[in-house]
Amino acid sequence: MGYRRMKHYRTAEMRPSWDEPQVALPASSNLFVITGASGAGKSRVGRYLGAKPGFIFIEGDDFLNEDDRANNGVLDDGRHVEVLAAIINEAIRQAGHGTADVVVACSALRVADRNTWRNAVALANSTTIPADGNFTVPNLHGDFHPHNNQVPYLQGTQDPYPQTLANNGFAYHPTLPIVLDIPAPALRPIHLQFVYLAISKKEAVETVRSRQLRTGHHVSETAVPAQFTILQKPLEWEFDCFKQKSLKASELTVAVEKHVLKVGSGWRACMCMLCHQRREALGIGHVGASQERTDRAA
Repeated sequence: MGYRRMKHYRTAEMRPSWDEPQVALPASSNLFVITGASGAGKSRVGRYLGAKPGFIFIEGDDFLNEDDRANNGVLDDGRHVEVLAAIINEAIRQAGHGTADVVVACSALRVADRNTWRNAVALANSTTIPADGNFTVPNLHGDFHPHNNQVPYLQGTQDPYPQTLANNGFAYHPTLPIVLDIPAPALRPIHLQFVYLAISKKEAVETVRSRQLRTGHHVSETAVPAQFTILQKPLEWEFDCFKQKSLKASELTVAVEKHVLKVGSGWRACMCMLCHQRREALGIGHVGASQERTDRAA
């Protein structure tokens, strides 16, 4: 079996320069997973955001080996679990220990894929960590740093999953049979949010065909129909998923950038499950909720 050398993502950090202001480690991190079928624009959006200050981009395709690519990027169940675990581990390492928000291109076509992300981030957030300063004021998300290594993050003390089956609570939805090797507990809370790039099967086939002719990309149009067979669009209870309708390339990147900047501005706008629960408990509506309902209905 041939293996492609995997790209190593250096933990994002400020360049040490005396003529630049030094920025302390933010109190929390946003983790945006750009999802959707081939041709939707995941990599394009990810590269665009990754080039912006304060973001680092992780390309899911970098975790494929030569055999995976030779097979159109189509993975069997066992290999799918391995690749997804590797992507998630790297994303959590970057989000929990770096100084930038993280953007990941990852298809995450099924509910189980997205639940695997949720479970992994919840695990990283709920682990106690060594004290790193005395932070007593919550950040924009309402997170606190612990005073000592016995106190977990405020996020870690909250169960992100509903405890009943009412309203399709996703605690009981299936997750992949996956064992994640979290390298270390997150040094700051991670706020996980998904951006689902909607695209029709016809448009995806045309885009993938054109891309392969233009760039020699490993995914061909023949792989697209199978993706739409297993695709599960975000369900009503997946409050952490934002649906972005298909747009021209230049318009798509700008639209997603506008969204991530808005939802990353604080807990009133954040779409992660934990901030959603906090607003529910306080009886506070989500900023932009009516627009999201319109987008979901589209």
